[in-house]
Amino acid sequence: MKTGGGSGVGGGTYCARACSIKTQAPKTTAHPLNKSCARVIRSNLLVGIAVSFAGDVLLPLIDHIAAKLSFAKPRRRDVGAAPLTRSALTPALSAHNREVTTAVVDQFRAAGTLVVFDPNMRFRLWSKEEARTAFLELAKRSDVLLPSLVDAEILCGQSDSEAMLDRLREFGPKRIAIKLGENGVFFADEKSRSHLPCFPVSEIDPVGAGDAFCAGVISGILDQVSFADSVRQGAAMGAFCVSSWGDYAGLPTRTELDRFLAGETTQGR
Repeated sequence: MKTGGGSGVGGGTYCARACSIKTQAPKTTAHPLNKSCARVIRSNLLVGIAVSFAGDVLLPLIDHIAAKLSFAKPRRRDVGAAPLTRSALTPALSAHNREVTTAVVDQFRAAGTLVVFDPNMRFRLWSKEEARTAFLELAKRSDVLLPSLVDAEILCGQSDSEAMLDRLREFGPKRIAIKLGENGVFFADEKSRSHLPCFPVSEIDPVGAGDAFCAGVISGILDQVSFADSVRQGAAMGAFCVSSWGDYAGLPTRTELDRFLAGETTQGR
């Protein structure tokens, strides 16, 4: 039995993103977890699957479609409702996609939207050197940075967690959480830094754990809880994810997550 979710807070690379929460909302006044995140990541899931199985054929088509898109300034009702969450999967597809991604982030950031960045390195799509350039562009435009250990090493060129946090803070993000896989998560905000170990659960399937972690952190941000509590919620989401097969089938409802965080359940479900 493997404990702590070897990817209970992520740190690996997977075929596709699936950072969504069960769509049925519990009968409670608390908002359902992460509806906006689920919508965004479902689109990333489709792109990820396409790239994994037919990337060489579809990349030119994807780039052609992206070149035809025009992005209007974000509407007032789009701003402040939820953070803008980006990974580096889209910019990895082409140079034009990198330009589009940066432009979209700049537009939303200028309008006052909180920007969350999960680099999510894909070695099959680009080299470390190419990725680092894009990672830096987006990290410097982010308020919250959620890299894996591999992502952080690419960004910083360092391997020590303390030194990584110092370097990543220099790029601009005020809140940072480095996903360390089975070693938990090392995080910092404007006031402090700390390490959070993984929740002790039986790991069945690590796929999607990093995305589940990000979903939990974003949900905590939407709840306006402290960053430490947001990170703990993310770690709990990772624990649920690795406790069942698939990248999102085992993710909890609000009630299930709250009970787990309160210590009322110990194995996710």
